[in-house]
Amino acid sequence: AAPSNQHGGGVWNTAEGGAPSPLWPAHRVVNQLCSSVGPKLVLLRDPTTATIPGLLALPCAAGSLIAFRVGRTLQPTAL
Repeated sequence: AAPSNQHGGGVWNTAEGGAPSPLWPAHRVVNQLCSSVGPKLVLLRDPTTATIPGLLALPCAAGSLIAFRVGRTLQPTAL
């Protein structure tokens, strides 16, 4: 199933709250609205080395930053 955010119960989607799979750790989907430009981005609450079905790692250098613009949803933005 494609990742999406659950309604209610806090910021993080969890297996207890109906996440796409019990294999998925706590996460939040960003850039998920029909009006959003670009691909969805899944933020994990905690670091993991596990392979998560359907997700690819976003390569970034240690200490690098990703900025977000807050609107109706979080959207990645250039720094």
